[in-house]
Amino acid sequence: MAPVITRIEPSSGWAGVAHPISVTIHGSGFMDTGNVVVFGPVTLEGRPSTNGGTQTTFSVPKVRPATGELPPMVLPPGEYQVIVRSARGSSKPASFTLTRPGNPGVRR
Repeated sequence: MAPVITRIEPSSGWAGVAHPISVTIHGSGFMDTGNVVVFGPVTLEGRPSTNGGTQTTFSVPKVRPATGELPPMVLPPGEYQVIVRSARGSSKPASFTLTRPGNPGVRR
């Protein structure tokens, strides 16, 4: 069965490298090891799962790595798609929102 995302906790947080965010993806069908989390333009490989393949955790990337001639770039505020991929397939995307630091109502 392909991975399924049921929720992301938290689903938003402050942009900028000064504000680290740890996120837990809840769902099903995650493999014990080797899951890939795609956060917008950034791919995070080798993510393990916990709780019988129902959770995986990652730190929100705040910088897109350099590619070719493009230097690293800080990810700006905005909505980013999150996908979990494994040997079993890919999940449908869920959303995570990076906001400007100091916006009221945003969980950090």
